[in-house]
Amino acid sequence: METEISTLFKEAYEALNNQDYESAKRKFDRIMELSRGRFPEAYFEACFKLGDVFFEENNYRGFFKCSMRALKHVYGTALYEQGVNRMKHVLYIIKHNEALPQLAENMDPLLVQMKERPDLYNFVLAVTMLAAGKREEAREIASAIGDKKLAAILEELFE
Repeated sequence: METEISTLFKEAYEALNNQDYESAKRKFDRIMELSRGRFPEAYFEACFKLGDVFFEENNYRGFFKCSMRALKHVYGTALYEQGVNRMKHVLYIIKHNEALPQLAENMDPLLVQMKERPDLYNFVLAVTMLAAGKREEAREIASAIGDKKLAAILEELFE
């Protein structure tokens, strides 16, 4: 299994370098399928790399969903901290590209996935509200987030 995942990573990176985004997405998706629950580092990296592909395609919602899935699966680990930092930088770019409204739609399935992690759930909900222009509701939800790094990301988005 580890050999198959390694091979898929190599193929996915090659596809990404060749701007063959559809092939890269399929490969990263397959890595996520094989590594979920067994190899958290591989799952985490595949989620973020799939998110990077979506970002390259200006599909910021796809990026956000992949990033949040990665964070959920490594919650409370060093990888979680790394992932929060990665997401912070990309959300900053999304905001400055005035593309935050893309994150206002179709987040219900992601919210369901985040239910067991209240801080992640509230973060997704607050970002969604903010993206929809509901600043007061977003601020109220953000006040319930105990994770200081997630709260700091939201504060930057509010500015």
